[in-house]
Amino acid sequence: METFTLIMWITIADKTEVSWVQDLTVEQCLRREMGIALRLDPQAVRTRCVPTELECLVCAWPRR
Repeated sequence: METFTLIMWITIADKTEVSWVQDLTVEQCLRREMGIALRLDPQAVRTRCVPTELECLVCAWPRR
């Protein structure tokens, strides 16, 4: 079964931190991504669900 990684870029005071949650199902990943989008400022937080095998930060960098 394919697993996904939720990658989050959080920017506060012009400083960006990256965090991630690995080994999620696609449903879990998308549900968490939607929950974050509904609660947090989209200018401060960017998210992306990617297959765990492709979780390199460069290819997953969110487009503005």
